[in-house]
Amino acid sequence: MNYVFIPGICFTGLDVPKLVTSCINLFKEVESVLDIGAGYGRFLKWFITNTNVKYYVAIEPYPKFVNTLHTLVNNLRNVRETKIEIVPKPWQEVRNVYLSKEFDVVILWNVIMFLDLRPFHNTSSFLDAILKEFKHLSKTCRKYMLIAFEKIKNGIPELTNEQTWNTIIKYLCSNNFQIIKKERYKYVLSKEYLNSKCR
Repeated sequence: MNYVFIPGICFTGLDVPKLVTSCINLFKEVESVLDIGAGYGRFLKWFITNTNVKYYVAIEPYPKFVNTLHTLVNNLRNVRETKIEIVPKPWQEVRNVYLSKEFDVVILWNVIMFLDLRPFHNTSSFLDAILKEFKHLSKTCRKYMLIAFEKIKNGIPELTNEQTWNTIIKYLCSNNFQIIKKERYKYVLSKEYLNSKCR
C-alpha cells in the first residue's frame, strides 16, 4: 500500500499552542526556522510576529494550504525583514535540499504520522525510516525542535501509536536533545548544550 503525504493539521483559527508560546524567551533570538508540514501557517505567523527570525522555510504540499500561506505572507507587516520560502512540495521531494542546511528551529507538528521515508533509508519499517530521518534532522537542527503527534485515522498505522511516539522521543533524548516542555504528545526540545529553560 502506498501512503500519500498529507500536510499538518493546522486549520484557520488555531493558535500556536501555549506549550510553545510559553517558551518565547527561547525563541526571541532564533534566526532560521524549517517548518515541515506548515499547514495554514500558524507557526509562520507567530515566529514572524514574535521573534527576530530572518529565514523561514514553510514546506507544504497541499494547494489550499499553500494559497493560504501566500495570503498570510502578503498580509504580514514585518515580513520584509524575513526571507520566507514557501515550498509547495512534499518533504520527500525536497528533503535533500534542506537536510544539507542548518536551522535554529525545526518544526514537525502533526506530520510524522504521514511520512513514508522507507525508500530513502533502505528499510521496510516505517519507524526505522523515521528514526534514521531524525538522525539527519538532528544535524540540521541547531537549537530547538517542536514536535507533536496525534492519533489520526488516515495516518500510517505504524506511526500512529503512543509506543512509536515514545520511541521517537527517547531516540532524540539519547541523541543530544532534552525535553524542555511537554504536554501530552506535544514537545519542545532543545539541544543539550543549550541547557535551555522556559521562563
